[in-house]
Amino acid sequence: MEKYFHVISTGTSILQNFVRNNTEFAKKYRMEDWYRLKPFSEQQKYIEPYIAKGNEVHEALLKYVSENPKKASAELNSFLTFIETYGHRKEDIEFLLYSTDTNNNRLCAQIIYEYLISQDFRAAYEVVVVKDFGRDFEAGLVNLMERVIRIIKKKSEQKYRVYINATAGYKLETSFLVIASMLTLKKRPIAYYQHEAFDEPIIVPSLPITVDENLLKIAEMFEMETPVFIAREKLARFDLNPDDLDVIYPYCFIRNTDKGTIKTREWLITLLKILKT
Repeated sequence: MEKYFHVISTGTSILQNFVRNNTEFAKKYRMEDWYRLKPFSEQQKYIEPYIAKGNEVHEALLKYVSENPKKASAELNSFLTFIETYGHRKEDIEFLLYSTDTNNNRLCAQIIYEYLISQDFRAAYEVVVVKDFGRDFEAGLVNLMERVIRIIKKKSEQKYRVYINATAGYKLETSFLVIASMLTLKKRPIAYYQHEAFDEPIIVPSLPITVDENLLKIAEMFEMETPVFIAREKLARFDLNPDDLDVIYPYCFIRNTDKGTIKTREWLITLLKILKT
């Protein structure tokens, strides 16, 4: 019997759809712009009290989602449609929801979590809030690796078939998660996506990608900050082309022009550690 592990990125479609269909309630709590607030907006703090159960806003959102989950939530629409289309039985599924480090996204993720639990789906963990995700790009990627990729790897080692629902949330970071999973897992994950205009989810092609061995060597070599002239000498000693530094440092290194040094990006250091475990 195959076991399925669905990793679901989350966004704020629930808030957007709720406001559209519940205008008077939304006005009462000034919810009209919650779905599109920027991460550092002052209004984010007003949402925090509604993340946990026991208040009118939380209960109204949960009721709204429960009445028509596919219409209310982009995440649930793609997840539920996918498992129906491909015959994944509820009892064979575990799910993981992750959200950005923002209160509007945390609220939506919590509502989805509670709905799925009420429908007897099994959660591998409570909602994973990725620190700095949505607020600081590089720090967010590091924490996405530490919190989500490590869980995905563990579940794959436990013989779960990994599926990544890439419908909602920040597209760039979600794409990065898919690529990192392809690099990390021996059995490639299946990523899927569903646009609101489509009746069925689309399976994202899984590319046969690997990390270049020279890139790995260079990345490991410069985990500590190193002057550029020393870096070139070091590459030459290891029979690596010093000119490779000019080609790859924009993608893999931070160049500090004041100090004239380079250092492997933190997200790549984290990925390397995961690959080695």
